Amino acid sequence: MAKKKQGKKHKFKYSTPAVPGQSGTVGVDLPKRAATARVQPGIHARTPVAASGPSRDFSYVGADLRRIGILAACLVALELVIWFVFGHTGVGNAVYQMVQA
Repeated sequence: MAKKKQGKKHKFKYSTPAVPGQSGTVGVDLPKRAATARVQPGIHARTPVAASGPSRDFSYVGADLRRIGILAACLVALELVIWFVFGHTGVGNAVYQMVQA
């Protein structure tokens, strides 16, 4: 007969949060982890990121969406300016002649 496959017996270090005072549980002490949490790198510093938790803070999403909207509007405006310059002035013909040479 063939051998039965055994399930994985991995014990990951951070798989389950430890409850203070409970012995034999592998994990992270959440208050300690939250106190030593690193700040996400990026354009501007945000609130520290904890390992996990029931309450997540998404207050930065509105500001990020606003910045994305401003960037998109600027790019569309730049595209319209370039379209006008290349289509209605002699710059477009000059660039075309330069590429053909």
